[in-house]
Amino acid sequence: MLKRVLAPAVLAGALLLSVSLAPAAGAQPSGSVNPNPVAFAPGQTEAPVTVNWSGQAPGKLIYVDICKKLSSDPTFNPGQDCAPLSSINPNATATGSGTTQYNVFRGPDPSGDQPWGCFAAADQAPSGIQKFTTCYVRVTNDSLFNNSGAADIPFTIVESGGVIPEAPVAVLLPVIGALVLIGGFVLVRRRQALA
Repeated sequence: MLKRVLAPAVLAGALLLSVSLAPAAGAQPSGSVNPNPVAFAPGQTEAPVTVNWSGQAPGKLIYVDICKKLSSDPTFNPGQDCAPLSSINPNATATGSGTTQYNVFRGPDPSGDQPWGCFAAADQAPSGIQKFTTCYVRVTNDSLFNNSGAADIPFTIVESGGVIPEAPVAVLLPVIGALVLIGGFVLVRRRQALA
């Protein structure tokens, strides 16, 4: 009797668990780029961003690229509309969601193979280069040519006031320590001179 009651309960529990862990059927691919707009210092041609995505096919290799137009455009062709050197392939995830660090470019396509680029509104594009002030981080799965699974995340570029140089802690700590020692030495010498 207990087996007859327990078996359906276990089966129902397993079914509920599998439904709750499965991605939503028909979930639309989406994503975000942070920060957005992307700040570039004068003369800077590459900047790091964080790309987040969801709604991709679970267990499939991910393709992340910078493109000049939407995947839904009937004339879209990844070979012509995406920058060849921008492509990275983060690992697949069991949920179809993920995140990766990514570098976006400012200026002409870095490979030199495409006659277009991503620019800030005030930028002057070089002769022969088509200027786009909105570009797209395209995330898709399984194949670079998978347009139905693509999320096109628009981003823009702004110019910041300048680069704030960063120094690693391993360099700063000894420098600060040396300054404290020198300050202490000067203070001791001054007290001795006054005495």
